[in-house]
Amino acid sequence: MAGVTAASADELAALEFFADCPTESLVPLAAQLRPLTAAPRQVLMRRGERAVSFLAIRSGRVKVTHTGADGQPTVHEVSPGLIVGEIALLRSATVVATEPLSGWVGDRDAFSTCSNCRAGWTSWCESRRQRLAAFITPIPVYVRDGTELHLRPVLPGDNERAAHGPVRFSSDTLYRRFHMATGMPTETLMTYLFEVDYVDHSSG
Repeated sequence: MAGVTAASADELAALEFFADCPTESLVPLAAQLRPLTAAPRQVLMRRGERAVSFLAIRSGRVKVTHTGADGQPTVHEVSPGLIVGEIALLRSATVVATEPLSGWVGDRDAFSTCSNCRAGWTSWCESRRQRLAAFITPIPVYVRDGTELHLRPVLPGDNERAAHGPVRFSSDTLYRRFHMATGMPTETLMTYLFEVDYVDHSSG
């Protein structure tokens, strides 16, 4: 992909991950990153590889696929402006570009520099808690009629599935869960209920 160059502090400051970081604080990090481009379906990180780098996504999206202990795959998408691959646990997953992608790659030293930005670090901690929740193996439970259900943490992607997926809430569910008789909860309420960090904000 033509035109992708080494990172600048201004470009990093434009990313969602660094939104609250002063531009000047990102100058050392910009010098440690190298440019990356990828085509759709290109594998960027593979399950089982040693975790030695992370990716800051400038444009495009990636799909992260993790297979749990139960053999069931968990898939979630990482959007532009965020970083991926920075936790060793993620190497139990495979990361694939889903559309033309550009960004920058950093090593462990670059990640150490990245952590010096307190605002970015807070954002990182919140998003990592959510992402780690995706790797927890669902717990089987049984209801009175013998039906087997699997419980897992609430994940950010559940918001979209609940609002626009094939499942429709019954009037009883709307009343008990959202205190509504009809319609769907507001976007603000759905975000509050589904995008939690499991420390300061947990689903109820």
